[in-house]
Amino acid sequence: IPETADWETKLMVEHGVDALQYCWYTGTYNHWDQPLKTPRLAWSQHDGYFYSEYSDMIDFCFMWENQGFSNTKMSLQQFKTFLWDYWVEWYFTDPRYLCVDNKPVLHIYRMNLFESTFGGEQGAKAIVDFMREDIKNYGFDDIIILFQTTDYSKENIAYLDKLGGDGLMAYAYGAESADPQFLIDKYEDGYKALK
Repeated sequence: IPETADWETKLMVEHGVDALQYCWYTGTYNHWDQPLKTPRLAWSQHDGYFYSEYSDMIDFCFMWENQGFSNTKMSLQQFKTFLWDYWVEWYFTDPRYLCVDNKPVLHIYRMNLFESTFGGEQGAKAIVDFMREDIKNYGFDDIIILFQTTDYSKENIAYLDKLGGDGLMAYAYGAESADPQFLIDKYEDGYKALK
C-alpha cells in the first residue's frame, strides 16, 4: 500500500536511514527462454514503494535471493534474457536506485549457488564480467557486487575474489543478532580475518 510505504519512509528518514534493501525472488522456474514479468513476493516494493508519494526521499536496492536456484543451471544468454534485462529496466535505471560512485549496488544471497547456477567458477566470473561491462551501456561506471556471508575467513574472502565480487555483507545472523555484543564480536572477528 503506497500510504504504508510513505509512513515507513518517514520513519526511516527521520532515523537516519538512507536506503533500504528488498529481497528479490524469482521463485522456481524451469523456463529461462523468456523475460521475467513478475517477481515473487514483490508487493511491498512494486505496489507500495514504487507508487508512494515520498519514495524519492530514500533509495532502494535489492538482494537477489537465489536460494530458489539450488538445482538450476543457466547460461549467460539466459541470465541476460530472463534476469538482467529486467533488473536494468525496473531497478538499476530507476533514479531512486542506490548507487555509490555511479555504480548500482547488487547484493547476491548465496555465493555457492551463484557459482553452481552458472556452471562453476569460470561461468560465474563470466556473468560478473558481463554485468560490469553491460551496465556501462546505461551511463554507469561499473556495478558493485556484494555476496551474503556470515563467514569472514580468509578462504571465503579468497572465494569472493575468484568470483569477481566487491565485498561481503552480513545477512541473516538469526535471533542472536539482537544482542549488540554479538554483532560487535562478529564484526571484530571479520576485521581480524582481513588482516
